[in-house]
Amino acid sequence: MTCDNGVNADGSVDRSTISKIILSAHRWTQPQEVQLAPVPKAAKSVGGRFPAIEAKMDQWMDEQIAAGMDVRDNVARDKAKDFAREIGFPIERFKASAKWLDKVSNTLGRS
Repeated sequence: MTCDNGVNADGSVDRSTISKIILSAHRWTQPQEVQLAPVPKAAKSVGGRFPAIEAKMDQWMDEQIAAGMDVRDNVARDKAKDFAREIGFPIERFKASAKWLDKVSNTLGRS
């Protein structure tokens, strides 16, 4: 009579049990590779073509999000132009284009 674990009542092991053990022997004889947790990507630091404006945008966006406000692209672009004027960038040099805003948002992790 055989128990569920493949051992007979007299203590002998069933042939199929031995086959299963031999087939899965690699689980015990080969060392397991240590699985390291994936390292999360760090958010890129501010430092594009206009780092001073981007730093101010980062701070402003954080404040808006913390206040529960939805930051719309056209409002963000207007705010970026305001920051450029405050810093002293010529308006001809800084346009706050949609492409620039997309890059800044992606860089700051706010896509």
